[in-house]
Amino acid sequence: MGIEIELTAPRVRRQLSGPAWKFGRSIRFASVIAVLATASLTGAFAAEVWMASLEPVWRAIHGWPANDYMRLFQADAPWGQAARGVKVFEVYKKFVEQSSDEDLSKVLGALSRRGMALAMQGTPLIASEACGLGVEGYGPPHDMKDAAARVKRLGGIIDYIALDEPLYYGHVFTRRPLMNYETQAPAPCHSPIAELARETALKIAEVRQVFPELKIGDVEPAGVFPAGGAEFRRMLREWFQAYEGATGRKFAFFDIDVVWLQPDWQSQFDDAVSVVREAGIPLGVIFNGTPTEPTDAAWLTSARAHIRLVESKLGRPPDRAIFQSWTDHPRRILPETEPDSFTNLIKTYVESH
Repeated sequence: MGIEIELTAPRVRRQLSGPAWKFGRSIRFASVIAVLATASLTGAFAAEVWMASLEPVWRAIHGWPANDYMRLFQADAPWGQAARGVKVFEVYKKFVEQSSDEDLSKVLGALSRRGMALAMQGTPLIASEACGLGVEGYGPPHDMKDAAARVKRLGGIIDYIALDEPLYYGHVFTRRPLMNYETQAPAPCHSPIAELARETALKIAEVRQVFPELKIGDVEPAGVFPAGGAEFRRMLREWFQAYEGATGRKFAFFDIDVVWLQPDWQSQFDDAVSVVREAGIPLGVIFNGTPTEPTDAAWLTSARAHIRLVESKLGRPPDRAIFQSWTDHPRRILPETEPDSFTNLIKTYVESH
């Protein structure tokens, strides 16, 4: 995909600057338009690349082996080519809350040196004793503001917040099995969409007191909503409208978290894409492997297959390509030269686009 663009675009420039263009003998304006149209469908306009890898705090909570996450932030860390293509590095809120000052400062300093923006996972809904405890997207009151204040105290800036699936977990989610680190099953809230927007607006207003210019986007799954088609599209539209009404702003982006093992993911993916594009919101897709893969190599192979499938469905890269992991694999993040490392997945994507 990327090779075709690297060869095509310079050829167009040479034709435009040569005598054939000047005298109109061998090139027509229509053929230039045709070449550019073809380029736009084959990856000429590369996605904005984000990276989010599972860090030591969450790995310890799950009881998974340690990985080389903190090596990413050493000055000589072997992921230079991948890093040059990454615009935004996302951290999980729990890492911001529970990592040591030394580790968080190391992350903030390394991202600043590399010129990467910082994103943080957001938990916009408010948990209570009645419901929401242990449910994704929920946290205590003021948690996002407190996390942002810690980043600011250590000299960092949060540029983006990616909300952790508030529509699904606040409105639709029912039950799931206990995780190994839990003592009681999470209780769903099933709140009306307007209430989700109200709670979200409260927390966003607080965090903007710390970083007024940050951009807020949403992440939602595709494949697990109980209703598809027109009902799913209606729900998304209602959520977008409720959020804008409560905050006074549209989402800055919308990312699709594809649940690859669900049979309905492709139809819900298509429905989400249509609503997002209708709303004029930049579209992102989380590129990752199937969560049940038993090895790093298998996870990365499935991630590469998912990238090809999604981009063939869209006809081009999404506006934002998010390389993210929250499972045990891949454990190996570095070096980018090894085909079974997480940064190699990003490096090859950047090179090909």
